[in-house]
Amino acid sequence: MAKQRVLVVDDSQVNLRVTNVLLVSAGYEVGTALSAEKALQKLASFRPHLLILSFGSSALDGLELLSRIKSSAEWGDLPIVALIAPEMPHAEATALAACCAGCLPKPVDVQALRDLIRRLLDAGASEAPAPPQEEWGDPFTAQREEFRRKGKEECRRLLSILPLTPPKRALVPLIDYQDLRKALHGWAGLGGTLGFPQITENARAGEALLDKPFEEIAIPLRRLVEDLLDQFVCAIPAGVRRPAPVPVKTEAIERKQVILIGEDDPIFSSLIKTTLENEFECRIADNGRLAFAMAHNDPPDAMILDVNMPNLDGFQVLEELRRLETTRNLRIMLLTARHETADIRRGVHLGVNDYMVKPFEPAELLDRVRKLLAG
Repeated sequence: MAKQRVLVVDDSQVNLRVTNVLLVSAGYEVGTALSAEKALQKLASFRPHLLILSFGSSALDGLELLSRIKSSAEWGDLPIVALIAPEMPHAEATALAACCAGCLPKPVDVQALRDLIRRLLDAGASEAPAPPQEEWGDPFTAQREEFRRKGKEECRRLLSILPLTPPKRALVPLIDYQDLRKALHGWAGLGGTLGFPQITENARAGEALLDKPFEEIAIPLRRLVEDLLDQFVCAIPAGVRRPAPVPVKTEAIERKQVILIGEDDPIFSSLIKTTLENEFECRIADNGRLAFAMAHNDPPDAMILDVNMPNLDGFQVLEELRRLETTRNLRIMLLTARHETADIRRGVHLGVNDYMVKPFEPAELLDRVRKLLAG
């Protein structure tokens, strides 16, 4: 039986890779397009059964593309799923008014997307818009200040080591690439989550530099660290938001579901705990071996795992838990700054229930944990 074809349109290569891997693993044939024009060209050659269209980027005019498809005699009945970015709160109503078959918020819940696609392809059902979420004040002030404090300290330490002029091979200073890579990886994940997207962008650029010999990157790396220090000192954070908690029933207080958080970065684990603790009981393991032991000895209702952890990494913990009878069906999310296709594919192959890339919106994390537990 031929696979059903899904065309994904998004101007983010990362989003395309994530969606491609997740849908291929669900048995679909997937085509991708980075622009509206390429999407129109792809319609004729790929001939999809369903189209997923991203709203929320300046480079991709989703409404214009939607209008052109729906006005086409050939493609007017094509089911279209709109993915709505948080910065476009009114796009959902516009997309539904323009005859989109369904809408989902970004970052996208994997299972919700798969379920919606299945329903649309099987029965042509549409999806009602989700109710608006209530905003809270900023609950992450302490984590943000700690992030900035540690970032400034590390940048100043690096600037005391990095040379001011291009070094000769014999004069290359001793720099621990592993520690530097770990710092950059952590900044890449935490920066955008705490409202500093430029820190995430620069940290990812720094990670790419570390693949080259030190004598080639010393000066570019110094300039990048100087920029990062300026951002840690001066950047004004964008606001973060999360949904209001579900009201507790007065007639009976039910047991809170338990979330085990495997995360070695104390700022990140604190951020995740602050996001979830009003609704769930949170337990924290600061290394992979401890996370495995805690899940094995007293299985939680769900688990959130970073990948880059000491002792055992998140992939290894996931693999070991899937081998045990008691944790084979445990709901597990990988929450990591690793966004390469190979990493996503490995997580899916090992049986992860959701894969979320750092940085993330705390509101989206809480929503996806709720859906993770709902199964």
